[in-house]
Amino acid sequence: MRSESDLIEVTAQSYFLAFKCLMDKNREVKNFSDDKMSIYLFPAISLSAFSCELAL
Repeated sequence: MRSESDLIEVTAQSYFLAFKCLMDKNREVKNFSDDKMSIYLFPAISLSAFSCELAL
């Protein structure tokens, strides 16, 4: 059985991977259209911040 710190680490990594997926999608949308921001940017930033918070 995993300890609590291992579960927190795995959760932080999962949020970081979700952040990376959203940033990849953001890049695709940005390359397709000339918009300065897409709808994927703010959720990605939130996931990144939460991932960092859990890692700390």
